[in-house]
Amino acid sequence: MEIPLRKLIDDGFSHRDAVHGYVAIYSYTIGFVIEEQGVHPRPGEPDERYDLVRRAERIDAEKYPLALAAGEELFTAYDECFEHGLRQIATGMERSL
Repeated sequence: MEIPLRKLIDDGFSHRDAVHGYVAIYSYTIGFVIEEQGVHPRPGEPDERYDLVRRAERIDAEKYPLALAAGEELFTAYDECFEHGLRQIATGMERSL
């Protein structure tokens, strides 16, 4: 924890903002990994409930079009999805400087 906090403080964040930014990134990372492991409990063996076609069959497209469309973002290209979310957090932190 010392190294990332030092880096953030050296970059101009207050101690408080550095701590909360670090916690936000840490929590996002842990949460993302837990969710990814829920979809792929074993490498190469996805949980069938997250198959986009099967998921689409369970979701009322007229009532929940945004939730339906979110599946493509949430359950494919995990590296890109993670990096996009992390950039959003970092951008918010940067704007707070």
